[in-house]
Amino acid sequence: WFPTRRGDYVLLEGDEFGKVLMQSPDTVQLRTPGRAIKYYRTTDFMAAMPVNLSEKGFGLYIHCYLDYRHRYQLTSAIRAVLEKQVRSALEHEEFGLHLHKLQVGFSRAERYALSLGVFAVFSGEAASRYIPIRRSLRQIIFDTCNDNGWSLAYSELKVNTGQDSLALDEGQALARR
Repeated sequence: WFPTRRGDYVLLEGDEFGKVLMQSPDTVQLRTPGRAIKYYRTTDFMAAMPVNLSEKGFGLYIHCYLDYRHRYQLTSAIRAVLEKQVRSALEHEEFGLHLHKLQVGFSRAERYALSLGVFAVFSGEAASRYIPIRRSLRQIIFDTCNDNGWSLAYSELKVNTGQDSLALDEGQALARR
């Protein structure tokens, strides 16, 4: 009645990731990425809504937020280039042969940004590499944007000092408090 078997890789609510080492009616043991073993009461494990990444594979959806200045090229040229370069970069990774599907498309217009969604589906054989794949996808997207001169969006906070208007990003504003 378990949704997992020994050796499966799972993702739990709260972005908890691990390999199932043992499961019984009372206890489930997961090996976390840091090699520690985490113990769960079976009821708590099931309540954490385990997603079995090994059984049928998994998909990752990454948002890329671009500045509004790219609005005229976003759904055509930028989307096509991003998809081509992400696919090419993934094919050069060790887990690239487990890529089943890749789609890049316009997601939505936000207040300060235009969102492109990158959706990649991998077979279950790549489940052990879930975290490196997610990190690699983010880096590939970021590098592709930089290589092509696409401005990433960020929200801006304007502070009126009485003489000049000073623009700070949210991180700088918080650091100055």
